Parts: sequence; structure tokens; C-alpha cells
Amino acid sequence: MAIPKRNEVPEELTWDLTRIFKNDQDWENAYENVKNDIDDLASLKEKLVKSGKDLYESLTEILAVKRRLENVYVYATMSSDVDTSDSHYLGYVARVQSLASQFEATTAFLNPQILSIPEDKLTKFQAEEPRLSEYKHLIEQITRKRPHTLPAEEEKLVADAGDAMSSSESTFNVLTNSDMEYGYVQDEDGQMEQLSDGLYSILIQSQNRQVRKNAFDVMYATYGQFKNSLASTLSGVVKAHNYNARVHKYDSAVMHPWLITAFQALYTIL
Repeated sequence: MAIPKRNEVPEELTWDLTRIFKNDQDWENAYENVKNDIDDLASLKEKLVKSGKDLYESLTEILAVKRRLENVYVYATMSSDVDTSDSHYLGYVARVQSLASQFEATTAFLNPQILSIPEDKLTKFQAEEPRLSEYKHLIEQITRKRPHTLPAEEEKLVADAGDAMSSSESTFNVLTNSDMEYGYVQDEDGQMEQLSDGLYSILIQSQNRQVRKNAFDVMYATYGQFKNSLASTLSGVVKAHNYNARVHKYDSAVMHPWLITAFQALYTIL
């Protein structure tokens, strides 16, 4: 049996994206609102260092925009995941990835600004504004990165490059989820099914060794046909990670906490 199209799958077996946005127009409206909200965040750079109250309000506003951005991001990526060859939602993904990079660049001042607050003054802020206890862990995480945090303008330059440096990852996702077509494999019931990432994750856990072996062989036979392209995308990701680690003064990308991603974990098994 070939992998069914989205419209061939019973509705009760599909995810309900209307719980995020009712339709694409609602997403478009939210996208524009978040884009405007991100532009407004730049005004918080000087405000957040003035008092405990200002720091709390600034963190609250930044995180609120980030949560709205996450909703826009999830709707776009999950809509695209339904059919990664659909150019309409691929366009959504490209737009929201750029928006996420814009958010990172606009808020790149956050860590340097917090680190510019003397320790005794930051302690005073926390005493004066009890609500800052909500962000105690976040502030501790930021202060631990002091040796690896660049001045605000330099952090913005790095963040601005995020969209370009993620192009290899995007290519990998489109290649493996859209362009690569896997062969057929026999499932535990003896039925021939076209392999997919989802079916592979099930069959590779089968108690039947032959089912596991067949699934593995079919999956990696397809990967083997694209080994040079996949190696190129991996090389691009490694270079981006090494660059980020180097500019943030880490000994290696392995030490960079922001680079431990599911994408790396996936490449580990290739």
C-alpha cells in the first residue's frame, strides 16, 4: 500500500490545526501582528536595566511575543509537514523562519544588557521586584553564559545570519521528507507497505528481527542513493555550528548549549 495523501486519511487520524488558527487568513493576521510586535521590542533595550520593575515588564513582554511567534511557527511547519511538496506551506515555513531570525536579532540585546547590570544591582532589582522570581532560572542561565556572550551589536550580527546558516538544515528536511521516496517493506502482519519515517519508527521497534532488518535495509538503501547530497547538508550544518561556537568562545561546538538540537541527534545515526 502506498503512503496515502492527506485527503485520503480519515479526519480523526489527522491533527487539528484549527486549535491554533481557524484558517490561513487567521494565520496571516497573526503573522503580521507578531512582525509588528517584534519591531516594538527594540525599544526595551534601555528600559530593562533601569529598575527591577522595568526588567520584569521587559522580560514578560519579550516572552509573550515569543509565545505568539511559536504559535505562528507551529502552524506553518505542521501545515507543511502534511505535504512537504506543497509550495504554499513551504512558503509559510520560509516566512516564519525569517520571522524567527528577526526575533532573535531584535532581542539579541537581552543577554548583554542583563550582563551589563552589576551583580549587586541585579540582586537589588530582585529584592525590589518579587515577581522577578518567575524568571530566576532564566536570569541564572544568562549569567552563566557571561564568558560566551558578545556585545549586543555583535550578538545581533550573529542572530541576523541565523536564517542563512539554517539553509542546510532546511534542504535536508525538504530532501528527506519530500524528494526521497522509500521502497516497500513487509509489516508485522505480512502486508506490503510503503516505508515512511513514521512507519520506520514503528517497525524498527518490532519484536520480529526480520521486520526490523527489512525496515532498516529499505530505509538506508534510499539514504545511500543520496549520500553525497546528505553529506553536503551535514557539512553545512557542522560549519554553522562550529562558527557559532567559535564566535562565542567555546572550545568546540559540543560545548555550545544552543547547538544541541534534534537535527544533530538525527545526523548522529546516519
